[in-house]
Amino acid sequence: MIPVRERHAASTRAVSGSRLEAEKRPTLEVSQQSLTGNQIAIVIVVCGRYNSQRGSMADSSVQKAVEQWVREHCLATRYSQTFARQRLRLSSGGEYSFDAVSADGTIVATISTSGSQTASGKRAAAKLHKIRADLYFLLLTHVPHRVVVLTESDMMSLCEKEACEGRVPQGIEFVHAKLPSQLIDQLQAARTVASREVTPSGVG
Repeated sequence: MIPVRERHAASTRAVSGSRLEAEKRPTLEVSQQSLTGNQIAIVIVVCGRYNSQRGSMADSSVQKAVEQWVREHCLATRYSQTFARQRLRLSSGGEYSFDAVSADGTIVATISTSGSQTASGKRAAAKLHKIRADLYFLLLTHVPHRVVVLTESDMMSLCEKEACEGRVPQGIEFVHAKLPSQLIDQLQAARTVASREVTPSGVG
């Protein structure tokens, strides 16, 4: 039987020797945590090679631009007052940052740019769950008028269907914000980048 320390040294050399190959494809990054007697703990992390920071920053930038446009144009026009991102006290005792709160404090809104389908055409269950989470926080506020703003018409249709079938709490208003073409193009570009980042490349 090969001693544990020799096995560890061999695995370390193998990882070092494959470093150049790891630059070209998704890799298994092996990190030793402990080495006690005959026991060895190893953490294996599957990681793809892409610039997640760049993609995340781009997506965040577009999201913020959309939220600002919705506050300054869609909501301001609809309710005849200004809106701003604001933290509100919840009935449960904590606080939560909402995408839009009216100047007079009577309207609170969340803003979603998600569509009802994934890039592969499947129902975007996770995105719908996120909107349901937003509903939960809206219901925890003391604000009388609670709004969910949706920029995608297909998600608007889905949420209206959910409401008609009794799966949305009463007192929630859904608003469809029709974005200008420039923001639509920016959102689409950000989604394309995000889709490429999460799609694994072939492992050779």
